[in-house]
Amino acid sequence: MAGYTLRKSLIGAAASSTATRPVVIEVLEDRRLLSATAGAGAVTVVTPATATAMPLNKTYGTTLYLQAGQSFDGYLGVVTGATVNSRTNKISASINWGDGSVSTQGVITVGASGHIDVGGSHTYSAAGNYAIVITVSAAPIPVPGQATPDYVLLLGTINSKAVVASTASGVTLHESAGKSFTAAVGTFQFPAPGKRLSASINWGDGTASTGTVVSAGASGLDVLKFNITGTHTYAKAGTYAITVTVTQTNPPATYVLLVATIHSTAVVIKSSPSLDGTIKGTFLPLPTPSEDLAIMGSGNAGAMGAVSASGGFGLSEFTNALFGGITLTSTSGAGTVTLEFTGASGSSTGFPPPTLTYVVTGGTGQFAGANGSGTVGVTGGEDFTFTILSN
Repeated sequence: MAGYTLRKSLIGAAASSTATRPVVIEVLEDRRLLSATAGAGAVTVVTPATATAMPLNKTYGTTLYLQAGQSFDGYLGVVTGATVNSRTNKISASINWGDGSVSTQGVITVGASGHIDVGGSHTYSAAGNYAIVITVSAAPIPVPGQATPDYVLLLGTINSKAVVASTASGVTLHESAGKSFTAAVGTFQFPAPGKRLSASINWGDGTASTGTVVSAGASGLDVLKFNITGTHTYAKAGTYAITVTVTQTNPPATYVLLVATIHSTAVVIKSSPSLDGTIKGTFLPLPTPSEDLAIMGSGNAGAMGAVSASGGFGLSEFTNALFGGITLTSTSGAGTVTLEFTGASGSSTGFPPPTLTYVVTGGTGQFAGANGSGTVGVTGGEDFTFTILSN
């Protein structure tokens, strides 16, 4: 097979040419050094009039989906149809990653059928859509004691792309079943000006809605921070995996760039958490007024599990009515629930009375938004036992 050489003065032009720009080649004098099917995906090879036209190679790129700051090491594309004598020629690939960084050399693997796979390693520092251009070429391998021919043959130009999402972080929500809430479901960063951004929220319970992208100021040079907020109501208690997808629409409207995928969690409790359990502890008299008692104890309280309890009782000197309450704190750190007590006056039933009613006035953590009511049975004197019964 006749060989061809590409003049060095035209190499740069060939690498940047369009799909129709011709590349001038000339016949090699040492034909044994190169056996190749000339042609290169995006480059049309024009042969001399005395040579036989050779079929074009084909190239196939790929699309990478990455996160900013994430190291990539893998496949980038392939050249098919090129037959190169690997004993006398070295195949190489130069990768332009499209982000202004210095081009790097790719990793070449030649398959049994002669196709040329190209791989590479890179890390994108910022979100965006990047055009990756890979130039695959062959050049003669120097032979000791012989002059090395002066040629480079362009085998193909592979066009791939990288869709790079920004740095993103999720959150954990603590909500109550049956109650509507509006909350931030995640944050992400994106290069300024950050226009035409939109978000979709999959709530993890079989429903989805549109999120609102809210600017949260700058987080670095030409980088903006955004919050995503959404409104939702969970029908049942449980733990739900929330997935937020952020995209950017670019003209034309059919071109959509993936900006970020955010993973958050919603921990949903019953609106009226079960608190059935037993608390044991001690009444501690307070110095003023003498009827007031502090409460310190621990035990278990239904959905809260192991808890510590603190609070106090008082007796109104005007109405002779009992007042007070306790805060139950989960020992696992899940949150708190506060109970407000009411009961018969201490003068007729003793202090405190054997039965109290309570209303849940608030909660924190997993029990945020808790409500409900129930009764408490009190036994003992200075050392007491509370038996909490939920209604």
